[in-house]
Amino acid sequence: MPTGAVFRTALGAIEAALLDITGKALGISVFELLGGRYRDRVECYANLWFFGAVTPKQYAQKAREAVAMGSRALKWDPFDIADLEMNSRQRRQTIDIVAAVRDAVGPDIDLMLDVHGRLNAPTAIAMCRELARFSLRRGLR
Repeated sequence: MPTGAVFRTALGAIEAALLDITGKALGISVFELLGGRYRDRVECYANLWFFGAVTPKQYAQKAREAVAMGSRALKWDPFDIADLEMNSRQRRQTIDIVAAVRDAVGPDIDLMLDVHGRLNAPTAIAMCRELARFSLRRGLR
């Protein structure tokens, strides 16, 4: 049975709630249910740093501001209003935004894109190929 982003998100929320209930019933933290401490530090990324940006230039300026405040990783959604597929204007706009942000922050800042499950597989693959040159990060380590 195919599932969508909403179903998978709801399923994840139910799983988190069940882990929380189990942890409370046993008097232990959820991380102990998941095997115990894994690391001493947790990496973070800036999100919503791009709020209000529309043009590549605006995204670049917002990215510089986020880095100036200490962010070493930025996550955002440059995919306009894509709904499974993207037309050529949307693809160019996305590529221009990512290029502007990469140019603004340099190679040492991690960039991550959030698609929100809005692209179908062929469109996602095409965009990954187009965006590979910007050395995007696949997630936190």
